[in-house]
Amino acid sequence: MFCWLFAILAVSRATLADAANKFLSAKADLRDSGEIRSCTWMQYHDTCSRILDVLGKHRAVADLTPDDFRKLRSAFAKGRGPVALAGDIKRARILFRFCDTDGLIDRPCKFGTGFDLPSRKTLRQARAARGPRMFEPHEIRQLLDAAEPHDRERFAETFKQRFDVMQEEVSAKWMHCPMAPGGTARFTTRAKR
Repeated sequence: MFCWLFAILAVSRATLADAANKFLSAKADLRDSGEIRSCTWMQYHDTCSRILDVLGKHRAVADLTPDDFRKLRSAFAKGRGPVALAGDIKRARILFRFCDTDGLIDRPCKFGTGFDLPSRKTLRQARAARGPRMFEPHEIRQLLDAAEPHDRERFAETFKQRFDVMQEEVSAKWMHCPMAPGGTARFTTRAKR
């Protein structure tokens, strides 16, 4: 009976540092086998480091409360946009779900409402405020001028073919109408003339 009780206490006393190390080791195995990319593993590593900085390395995972997750979310949000915040929250939840499924804790963590993802409206407004992400014609010309001659010819030919087809399809059928208050970009069909 003593061994069984000790095993339960050991499971519930897993620290954040232990959990992060086991999690990163498991993800490193996936990275090495080619199932996840190196940049994904680095994002997991960065998120784990931030969790340890905010909540402490020696903190028991089983002792975390919704207030701790609210504190973690506010630390994630400092100096970051809503998309980066959503990524950090998702990766943190993956870490704590790993703790539950691998038996590092005896019950799942309760995140509370303070650890929710940013709303879709917030993400739409951030996307609308950023504007479209595309190259302007003068930027494309600069890229072509800086490229090697054989790369320039191949790129220009491929780009021209794809752009001409895409431009004809889009301009013939759709018109872009941004709606700033709600942050939603809408597309409507063009009226036939």
